[in-house]
Amino acid sequence: MGNKRKTISTLYSPSLKYLVDLTNKYSINLYAEHFLYQLGKQKFPQGGVFEGAKAVEAFLQSIGIDTKGLFINDGSGLSRYNSITVKQITDLLKYMQVKSSCSDEFVNSLSVAGINGTLKKFFKGTAAENNLRGKTGSMTRVRGCAGYVTTKSKRKLAFAVIINNYSYEETEIDKIIERLLVKLAELNI
Repeated sequence: MGNKRKTISTLYSPSLKYLVDLTNKYSINLYAEHFLYQLGKQKFPQGGVFEGAKAVEAFLQSIGIDTKGLFINDGSGLSRYNSITVKQITDLLKYMQVKSSCSDEFVNSLSVAGINGTLKKFFKGTAAENNLRGKTGSMTRVRGCAGYVTTKSKRKLAFAVIINNYSYEETEIDKIIERLLVKLAELNI
C-alpha cells in the first residue's frame, strides 16, 4: 500500500457568517460551544473552553467593557456557573452596532420580531413586530432576550432583559418580557 494517499472527496464548511446566522436565529447551542473552543484555539496553543472564555474576556476588556462579575463556563450559555450582567450585554451590543467592522453581519444574524428565528411567534401585531432584532435565551427558571429595538421615533436602542428565579409559568415570563419590549418600541423619544 505504501504511504500514497488519494483524495476521494473534499467538503468545505459553510462560511462563518452563515454559521453565526444559524446559531443566533435558531439557538444552535452546539455551534456556539464550538465557536468558544475555536476562539480558545486561536488565542492559546492548547485551546479549549477555558481558553475561549479567557479570549472572550480579554476582547471585552479591550473594547472597554468592565468584566467584573463575568463568568463563562461554556459556549452555549447553559451552564449554571455562567454569569453576565445586562450592562455587559448592552455595552457589547452598542459596540457591535457602532464600532464593529462586522456590525451589519452581526445585527442581521439576530431574529426579527414576528418574522423569523426564535422571535417568529412573538410580537405579532405590535409596534415591535419587524422593529426588534434579538436573541432569546432560556433554561430552567431563567428567561432572557437581548438585541435592538427601533422606537416609534426611529431611535435604535440596545436592550437586555434577564429574569431569574421567578415563580411564574415560563409563558407568563415570556409575556412580561414581550410587553416590556413592546413598550420600548412604542417610545417616542
